[in-house]
Amino acid sequence: MGEGREKVGILVISYGSRAAAVIDALSRSEDYKARFYVADKQRNPFNAKHAEKHMVIPDLDVGKICDFVEANKNDIDFGICCPEKPIIAGMH
Repeated sequence: MGEGREKVGILVISYGSRAAAVIDALSRSEDYKARFYVADKQRNPFNAKHAEKHMVIPDLDVGKICDFVEANKNDIDFGICCPEKPIIAGMH
């Protein structure tokens, strides 16, 4: 399992266990090799272990998240924002 799977880069904005559950579920895909780029409110060991790149952003500041995305833009295909704060602050 894994050799012929298409690679997909996924930004995950994380506040806690919801994002870890998303990462766990997506990492089980038999069709895709998910590579995770995680912007975490705190260092979640599960997220850090499964991330291609992991960054702690304690306040989940949209500008800092955008900087993280910009630094990895060639590797990220889509994003999932688990907490509401960045969405309310304008993340889209």
